[in-house]
Amino acid sequence: MILKKISEAGFFLQSVLILIVFLLLVFTPLPDPGFKNSVFPDVSLYRFLSGLNITGALWIKILGAGFLLFLGFLYNNLVVRHELVPKQSIFLLVIFSGFMLLSDSSSSLMVVVSVTMLLLNTLLNIFRMHSEHQPYAKVLNATISLSIASLIVPQAVVFILFVWLGFFTLRIGSWREWVISLIGLMVPYFYYAVYLFLTDGLLDALEGYQLFFRNFRINYPAIGIAEYVVLAFPVLILILSIGGFISDSGERVIAIRKKMWLNVHFFWVTVLVMILSGQGAGFWLPLMFLPLSLFMTHRIVSRRKSWIFDFLFFAFIALVLFLRIGI
Repeated sequence: MILKKISEAGFFLQSVLILIVFLLLVFTPLPDPGFKNSVFPDVSLYRFLSGLNITGALWIKILGAGFLLFLGFLYNNLVVRHELVPKQSIFLLVIFSGFMLLSDSSSSLMVVVSVTMLLLNTLLNIFRMHSEHQPYAKVLNATISLSIASLIVPQAVVFILFVWLGFFTLRIGSWREWVISLIGLMVPYFYYAVYLFLTDGLLDALEGYQLFFRNFRINYPAIGIAEYVVLAFPVLILILSIGGFISDSGERVIAIRKKMWLNVHFFWVTVLVMILSGQGAGFWLPLMFLPLSLFMTHRIVSRRKSWIFDFLFFAFIALVLFLRIGI
């Protein structure tokens, strides 16, 4: 019942635990699990953001850990504001920070942060669509954000499925929203093409994309037994938490129920993008761990007994620490 007590503890204890994870992210190395971001095409936006990294520098590790936990903080505030978790609590951030021990805070930092924030903005705008009679601006903002993300990492375009699933969940049946979603998806590509044309880079970009799609293969990294065991724990946590999260949604008011389902859609679309990314699947771990942390937090907070999550989560932490520092 340790996690249950932490969820009921004050802000100070939860902040201390997050600080401990922050220090572990900064000062302990994560062995290479075999994920490679080189599978993404070397388009100009990806190249520019990747060039802002200085791998191995202490300050970039501090910045990376801080940015990743800040993303969790933003998501925590989002679900608190929409009443999916208890107010005045950062327990979800505690869970997310524990999961993030599996992520390298200095690898492709600016790319990961930029894409994740853009897709979180997509999620935020879909959330806000529930209270609008004609949510044209929200649809446009959501699709422009994911379109810009796809200009950095092409697989992000698959999140248009999340937007369309959101239409079904929120019962938006007007053809205007569907057309606007396609317009929002195309607008950044139009301006990007104009920019490349004016800078004589259009043909090179088209050739790069053509080469990427021609050689597209879904190859998964060859990881060791220890990494497979570590990854098994989040999968078990998912199996034990998502079913209860979905079933409990039926007991909530309609507005909250729909937002719970939106998080489920967001999670499964993220998993689909990870599958399509192959060796680059590790890039999406921060985004995948956000809704997973919500599912787990919901089950711990809403149930008296959480011993199974205590065992799985702390076993996961122990194994990740073993990979990081060999304890």
